[in-house]
Amino acid sequence: MKLTPEVASLLGAFIGASAAIIPALITNKATRTLDRDNRRWERRIDSVEETYRAYTALAVTRRTTMSRREPPPDQHDAWPLRDDAEVATVKLELYGSLDAALAVKTAHNAWLKWYVAILNWRVHERAAPQWLEVGRCSKKADEADAVLFEALYREAALRSRRRLRLTFWHRRSQ
Repeated sequence: MKLTPEVASLLGAFIGASAAIIPALITNKATRTLDRDNRRWERRIDSVEETYRAYTALAVTRRTTMSRREPPPDQHDAWPLRDDAEVATVKLELYGSLDAALAVKTAHNAWLKWYVAILNWRVHERAAPQWLEVGRCSKKADEADAVLFEALYREAALRSRRRLRLTFWHRRSQ
């Protein structure tokens, strides 16, 4: 088969169009993947920051109560903090790692046990045996908070290692 001028021009147009379209498609794919990864990272870091703020406020409330040996004047004073912590817990479960999600659940449960012990102490007219239970729950909550804050620090430090990879060529394992 002989190459005619018409076929040669069509073949040249096809090769030229392919040479223009393929790099554009590759760039578009790489940009979309990078944008998606950045949005996911922003959500993750926002949930880490929100969790850190909420659980720091809970820890401060607990430490103040333990040092003064006086619960908040109204038993419902800590519930807005609890609500913030629950929202942060859900966000971290959605966007965080499994370690961070387990740590935040443990810290939340420990804080709830401490709060129930405070309410029990208050109901029993501030009896000494109930205060010992409050102290035990406070220590467990402090330990759970330490594990949570360590998990949050690891979660925030994860970005620097992942930033070095090429987004287009290496699929994210998450």
